[in-house]
Amino acid sequence: MMSGPDNQIAHPGPPGGRPRIVWPAKLEEDGLAGRERAFKAVHRIRRQIQVSEVDRQRSGKRRLLATAGATAAVVVTGMPVVGAFSSASAAAVSQSPLPVPTEHVGTMAYSLSAQGNELERFRAPSSVQPRASDSGRHAASEYVAPPQPTYSSPVPRGSTYGNYVVDLIYRYFPASQADFAARVAYCESGYNPSAVGDQGRARGIFQFWQATFLETNVGAANGWDAAFNAEVNVRAAAEKVARDGWRAWTCASKV
Repeated sequence: MMSGPDNQIAHPGPPGGRPRIVWPAKLEEDGLAGRERAFKAVHRIRRQIQVSEVDRQRSGKRRLLATAGATAAVVVTGMPVVGAFSSASAAAVSQSPLPVPTEHVGTMAYSLSAQGNELERFRAPSSVQPRASDSGRHAASEYVAPPQPTYSSPVPRGSTYGNYVVDLIYRYFPASQADFAARVAYCESGYNPSAVGDQGRARGIFQFWQATFLETNVGAANGWDAAFNAEVNVRAAAEKVARDGWRAWTCASKV
C-alpha cells in the first residue's frame, strides 16, 4: 500500500498497473468509526429489546398469578374477593397482553378445593376414643348376663286336655304352689292321666306309686284304679304335698 499526495491512501490495482481507487485517509477512519457506532447501536437496541421482552414476560406472569389467586379464593371460600386485590386482578386481566388460561386456573382452584375437602374428611379429634357400645361389642369383663329363670321350660298348654289338667292343679293347689305343681306334673306325665311309668308301678298325672297313693284320704276312698282319673290324682297330690312336701317326686328337683 502506498501513500500519495494530500494524505491519500492508494489501493493497488493489478501488479505493474496504476491504483484503481484512491480513498482519503479521513474517509477511511470515518468509515471504521461509523461501523463501530452502528454495531454498538445495534447491540444496544438488541439489549433493550431483550430487557423489554423479559419485563413483559415477568409482568404477564405477575398478572396471571394475581388472577389465579383471586379465582382460587373465590372457589375455595365460596365468596368473591373484594377490595384492592379484586380490582387489581380485574385490571390485570383487562390489560394483560397474554391470554388468561382460564381452564388451568379453574383446574387448579378445583384441585385446591377438593384437597381441602379430603383433609376435612380425614381429620378427626384425637381426644375422642371409640367406646365399646359404638361397635356393638362389649369386653368379657364388662358383660353382665341377664338373670335366668329357675325353670326354663314354660308350662305347656298345647291341648285342651292339658288345659283341663292345669285348671285342676290351680283349683286344688295353693296359689303359691300351683305353678310349680304344674311343672312337676308335666315333667312326670306330660299331663297324660293314662301315663304308666317306672316299670308299670307309677300311674296317672303325678305318677303315684300304689302305696303312696293309698296313703292319701282321696286315694284310700277311691281305690288304686282311681289313680288314672285326672281329678282324683291331682287331689291326692295336693293332699300329699300339703302334708309331706315334694320329696316323693324326683321331678321336683329337676324343674
